[in-house]
Amino acid sequence: MACAAPSTREWSSLMHNSKSTLLDIQDLRVSFGGEKEAVRGVNLHVAEGEIAALVGESGSGKSATAMSILRLLPETAKTAGSIGFGNENLLKASQSRLLSVRGGEIGTVFQEPMTALNPALRIGRQLAGAIRGADKIGRKAILARCVALLDAVHIRDPKLKLHQFPHELSGGQRQRVMIAMAIANNPKLLIADEPTTALDVTVQAEILNLIRELRDELGMGVLLITHDLGVVADIADSVNVMHRGEIVEYGSVFDVLEQPRMDYTRHLLENSSTENVRVVARLESAEGAPSSEVMSAAPTTSVLSFKGLSVRYPGMRSSQESVVKSIDFELSAHETLAIVGESGSGKSTLGRAIAGLLPSTFEHAAVEGEGIARSRDLRGALTASFVFQDSASSLNPRLSIGDSILAPRLYSGAPKAELTDDAAAKLLESVGIDPGWITLFPHQLSGGQRQRVSIARAISRPPQLLIADEPTSALDVAVQKRILILLARLQRELRFSCVFITHDLHLVRDFADRVMVMQGGCVQEEGPVDEVLSRPKSEYTQKLLASTLSTDLSGRRVSG
Repeated sequence: MACAAPSTREWSSLMHNSKSTLLDIQDLRVSFGGEKEAVRGVNLHVAEGEIAALVGESGSGKSATAMSILRLLPETAKTAGSIGFGNENLLKASQSRLLSVRGGEIGTVFQEPMTALNPALRIGRQLAGAIRGADKIGRKAILARCVALLDAVHIRDPKLKLHQFPHELSGGQRQRVMIAMAIANNPKLLIADEPTTALDVTVQAEILNLIRELRDELGMGVLLITHDLGVVADIADSVNVMHRGEIVEYGSVFDVLEQPRMDYTRHLLENSSTENVRVVARLESAEGAPSSEVMSAAPTTSVLSFKGLSVRYPGMRSSQESVVKSIDFELSAHETLAIVGESGSGKSTLGRAIAGLLPSTFEHAAVEGEGIARSRDLRGALTASFVFQDSASSLNPRLSIGDSILAPRLYSGAPKAELTDDAAAKLLESVGIDPGWITLFPHQLSGGQRQRVSIARAISRPPQLLIADEPTSALDVAVQKRILILLARLQRELRFSCVFITHDLHLVRDFADRVMVMQGGCVQEEGPVDEVLSRPKSEYTQKLLASTLSTDLSGRRVSG
């Protein structure tokens, strides 16, 4: 007979009675100069050897809570309450004590290692700088410790990597280096702030396995900050759900994910799935199609086709392989094709090549049946637009929102009647943004709002082809789903074809018609979404599917 899952109160008592509490936050409050508190009376506990997840959408206060632990908030921030670590309150600790704790007893891993690592220093120098007392031991001992740390985080050829710069490493390797720096002094507590966001599914699984393995080896507690409930289901022991500065639900991972008590937790769980994206898009569409209509009419007319498409970057040596290797590509009218693969697979390069933004070679190419002789001729024959992963860097920070979304019309010579504030307001309204925001600038919007503006810019000139390159990978799950629904609705109304580039297979099933799986510049598998995802033929596709996380806990081994 199966045992019933313990209640939140029972589980909390079991966890914290069996292992001593390492971090004990009581009634934490944080404000940034205004009357409204960003963190409101938070109570949070992490036991030795426990992985405690802090979950919430952007702006919920989870990063402010984590940064309070090491007092890394801006000087304008005001804090109250207590942060117990061992036998002391870190909010009252001296600066010298904090310097000892930071990077020593408490290690930190940030979301974006490329910005956390110094681009001008080699990996070895940065890793050596993280080792306490490095100035008191010899050069050989430091080198041996650095090699051992990289080996501990499973980086191949660690001696070579010590001499490389951050930009010479992949995203997963950079994150491993950050973890190596965080554990350099055998910390008691590791704070991991969105450590796998925007990483490939296979790399994400490897990083999570690494954190679990290091937890077991070092016996440290882990505070994992994330918006991804799939990550929580895979690795966490306990879950703290945060909303508007408060912990609204707390308990074991099984308790919270399988028997959520709060509406907000249920909201997060519902939005962690992208099921029915097209159904919702149809209901929201201005066309108001009847429910009996097929979600996507079978595409027939070819919009774009290539035979033997290859891409080489300028300056590549003849001995170097092509980035995209003799691919046959076809996209039909109103069709959504998902291109899936890990970083370096060539999927983004392929997306730029089919739009004519990169020089390419091919045996044959056609746009709507008309032959194309050279890759540069694609730009004149095809109206293509892009939505990029990082909306903050793809929007000009010096242009207002209105000017940004009208820029494609301006540069294509559109008449003045299409360049007015009213025209910009209508575009914003079509993507669910307040039309009065045309005078705002990108930094005044959230990540999801900026991505909606990017989509408005992409449809400013009605495209034949819209290429969405990882448009949701850095967004919260709830925002992620709304962006997919928006893209599906606009495609339905404007009738463009769409190439959706992603590393996340779970986004593909209910959004695309076909899927192309790429590895090393080659197509490993291609076909209808249901066929490829339900009956994959390629071992690589099977590997990607096996690495995709979900909130299903049925197959998880209870760690103990």
